[in-house]
Amino acid sequence: MFQHASQLVAVSCIMAVVIACGDDGGAIGDDRAQIEQVLDGVQADFVSGDSDAYCAKLTARARAQVAEYGRLSERGRTCEETIRKGSQLTRDAGIVQRLTKLLSVRVHGDRAVAKVSNGGRPPEPMRFVRRGGDWKIPDTGYDELADQLPVRQPHQRRSPE
Repeated sequence: MFQHASQLVAVSCIMAVVIACGDDGGAIGDDRAQIEQVLDGVQADFVSGDSDAYCAKLTARARAQVAEYGRLSERGRTCEETIRKGSQLTRDAGIVQRLTKLLSVRVHGDRAVAKVSNGGRPPEPMRFVRRGGDWKIPDTGYDELADQLPVRQPHQRRSPE
């Protein structure tokens, strides 16, 4: 039942970052602060199960990735349903989110790349885009999780004997 809960948490840990510290890395102060708020918020939203707030921090494409994963994993048809269910499964399994640190942020107009580190894993990039003045997460990794799900065969009707 919880087979994909740990994968869901791993992706959410990458996305849902709690900021501890870090140098500016070239980001303009306001942009960095806004990106930190998005990262802090996504982590808190997942932990609390506030899927509406979580999905609001994603681009339309990212919300579609989450919804597709939810559909394929039978966890929901929308971003909000999928995150709500994933958050609940995570809490039920007693899985604790790991603290992810923001190491640096580089802003280039309406695009930004943050370097983040989660637990003992090597630092990795995380992209952001500005939409309507707000920083959003454009890629979730849920599309990669969906690719790892077993292919389900459609139910076949048995013919009466």
